[in-house]
Amino acid sequence: MRGAWIMAGVLASGCGWSQAGRQTTPDVVAPAPIEFIVDDYASAHERALASHKPLVVEAWARWCAPCLSLKTFVLRDPGLRPLADRFVWLSVDTDKPNNAWFVAKFASDAWPTLWVIDAADEAPILRWTHAATTAELSGLLDDAARTSAKGGAGDAETAAARGDRAAAVGNAAVATREYRASLAAAGGDWARRPRVVDALIEQLGATKDWSSCVELAMGELPDMPAGTPRADVARAGLACAAATPRGSPTRQSVAALAAIVRRIALDPNYPILAFDRSELFEALVDHYREEKDEAAAAPIARAWSTFLDDAAQQARSPAARTIFDEPRLSAYLESGEPDRAIAMLQQSERELPEESWPAALLARAYASEQRWSDAIAAIDRALSREYGPHKLRTYEAKFDLLFARGDKPHAKKTLEEAIDYGKQLPPLTGGYAKLLADFKARVARL
Repeated sequence: MRGAWIMAGVLASGCGWSQAGRQTTPDVVAPAPIEFIVDDYASAHERALASHKPLVVEAWARWCAPCLSLKTFVLRDPGLRPLADRFVWLSVDTDKPNNAWFVAKFASDAWPTLWVIDAADEAPILRWTHAATTAELSGLLDDAARTSAKGGAGDAETAAARGDRAAAVGNAAVATREYRASLAAAGGDWARRPRVVDALIEQLGATKDWSSCVELAMGELPDMPAGTPRADVARAGLACAAATPRGSPTRQSVAALAAIVRRIALDPNYPILAFDRSELFEALVDHYREEKDEAAAAPIARAWSTFLDDAAQQARSPAARTIFDEPRLSAYLESGEPDRAIAMLQQSERELPEESWPAALLARAYASEQRWSDAIAAIDRALSREYGPHKLRTYEAKFDLLFARGDKPHAKKTLEEAIDYGKQLPPLTGGYAKLLADFKARVARL
């Protein structure tokens, strides 16, 4: 899985699905349904304690396109208004130095991550890194609220709640065991079953239990209702099957899983957010290219770019449109149309001159054409606008460009600058700590 909502608020309302199943565009004048405390955990925690409510934290970053999709199309949807008073809501920019302690305490290498935290002991009730429509997120948070208040009800719900808590603190073994127990205790028509299957397959993929991952997908997909969990499970199952050795029994499920992903991606009435449908197209293109099936990959890449063009055209502001820039770039490059990507990103950089990510994406587009000088100039603009630990990734992109151009002296200097920058940051954790250590190892080898 790409994970979650890994990798770029902006607008003022939300988006849902029409009866035809198409994603509607955000209304930029409607008021937001939820009041978020911004980058102030202490105040949010104090309010949650005083009100005896769980704390919902949106951990996001400005460069993260799925984060902006979540903000624009889900968290500002009026459909969440019934939940507004059941929680205290906090938005945390994970790149800001004053939030570094939060990132260390509630660690996750996926963006965005939604946390539900028990204010009494600050223990995570839930860590969610999957996509969700407004209705699905409402159900997820409703479950979390009931779990917080009652500790779960019934064997299936209690086991699922234990699984959520274990997954939130990174205990994959316990989470897997509890999610399995939950599914075993529940009936096939249990309303929470799709969500628990989705959570379980994430744990199986993260621990590289490919055979169990594929077995779960093949066993559950036929009976799963349409929605984001079914799409997640199909995509995860395909990734797990493709990760197994050629000739293994597990890999025999690749074709069936790819067919399911394809049907979902190409069905305009399937209820899923546009950004998440894009990830299905990307998974298909990656799969067909890995299989060296260009006859299948090319039309899917074209359908992907056409779909994203349509989604971008429906946007009601530049900020809403540029949410789709990252996947559009990938789709254009896969379709052999880098010039379209360059024109699109030049426009985005003009319209959002303070943001770093249009220039960073533009550097990637130039690099695809081996326009090294243009690419390096663009990545330098991105660096000048970047902040926080993610700037290390932008330094890495500059290093890769310089190295590809054959300029090893300046590539080494870039890594040295990145190391000096890293020393100025609060203590790094997770992927960023590993990245900084890798920079030091690379410098030693150059």
